[in-house]
Amino acid sequence: MKENFLKKKIKRSNTFGTWLTISNSNYAEIFAKYFDFLIVDTEHGNFNNQQIVEIIRSCELNKCSPIIRVSKNSDNLILSALDLGAHGIITPKVENKKDLDNIIESSYYSPIGKRGFSGFVRSFNYNKDISKISTKNANNNILNIILIETKKGLDNLPNLLKSKYVDIVYLGYYDLSQSLGLDLIKDWSKLLRILNETIKLIKRYNKHVGIMALNKSHLKTFVGLKASFIPYMVDCSLLEDQLSKLKISFNKFA
Repeated sequence: MKENFLKKKIKRSNTFGTWLTISNSNYAEIFAKYFDFLIVDTEHGNFNNQQIVEIIRSCELNKCSPIIRVSKNSDNLILSALDLGAHGIITPKVENKKDLDNIIESSYYSPIGKRGFSGFVRSFNYNKDISKISTKNANNNILNIILIETKKGLDNLPNLLKSKYVDIVYLGYYDLSQSLGLDLIKDWSKLLRILNETIKLIKRYNKHVGIMALNKSHLKTFVGLKASFIPYMVDCSLLEDQLSKLKISFNKFA
């Protein structure tokens, strides 16, 4: 079983990463040199399992934790992500205890959950010797991240926070703003107040807070609000941002 770099580091400091939508492990290997974690976005990105495994290896090579955002709250998708070696999973649209119970059952081995067991998977180093496999250690090695992105999820958050099997609460303010009937740009101040109060609530339950920073101003704001799991932009937007700056430099010499 691989060391969960992120689970260890987030206990003592803030952590930073980015989202991956480009299904190429070479890009991931470069990004992994500079981040604590990379999130493989299987909802909005285009990945197959072989590409995911290669990205996971690229991350681990650089002591960067690979996190997989599953496309939906599905037993099979969660099982597959963890068997491939993900250090943690982000499950979207968690709205109630039923949603959370399914995540727990799918993520953890007995006696906590009902995750299917096989030693012949990457997370157990394809081990046929069951005596060398500890499901207890596997359970302790998981980072469980729930994505709150609807009004219903926000309303039920106090109940979700009672679970000891929630490590990080990720606030997806893109979808959340739509669910609350707010314009992400025009109503940003109002949305930020809601995020601020929500983060305070999450911290009262001693959970880590995840939220995306789109720029350096966001980064400063969210670190100030005590978020500790912060993806900075998305791989494609980071490339676009740097290339556009390079284009401006080229234009000076045209």
